[in-house]
Amino acid sequence: MVAVGLATLLSGVLGWVPPVSLLPPGEPAWARPDLLVLPVLALALPSGAFAAGQLRGVVEDVAARPFVRDAVLRGVPAPVVALRYAGPFVAAPALRVLAVTAGSLVAGSTVVETLFGVAGLGELLVGAVATRDLPVVSAVALLAASVVVAGTLAADLVAAAAGRP
Repeated sequence: MVAVGLATLLSGVLGWVPPVSLLPPGEPAWARPDLLVLPVLALALPSGAFAAGQLRGVVEDVAARPFVRDAVLRGVPAPVVALRYAGPFVAAPALRVLAVTAGSLVAGSTVVETLFGVAGLGELLVGAVATRDLPVVSAVALLAASVVVAGTLAADLVAAAAGRP
C-alpha cells in the first residue's frame, strides 16, 4: 500500500521520479539513483515506522532514569549522554527490532521488486512460487528466518555483555 501511494505521489502527481525502476541492461544500479528512490522508500518507511514505534518506549524509559537526567543537568553534551549513558540500555532492544525488521525486509522485497520491476531476491521468489519450485521457496524462507535468528542472537549477546535484560 505504501509503494502504491509513493508511486502515485512522487511519480504521478509531482513527477520527481520514474514510476517503474527498470534498469538498462548491463548498467549498475548506482548509475541511476533516481530509479531506486521509490523501491528504497517503499521498504524503508514502513520499517522505520515499526522500529520507531517499538523503540519509543524504551528510549523514553531510559531518558527518564535518574543517571541520565543527572548527566543532562551536569551539562554533559547530548551526544555523550546518548552514547555513554543511554546507549547500553537501548542497544539490545534496538538490535532485536533491527533483526525482525531485516527479516521482514527480505520478505517485503518480493512485493516491492514486483511492483517496481527491480530484479533481485523477490523476483526469484515470485518465479519460484509460480513454477512451484519448492527448494527455492524454502531457501528464501530459510534466509529470512536465518536473518531474524542471527540478529536476535546478536542482540542477546550484546545484552548479556552489557549486563542488561
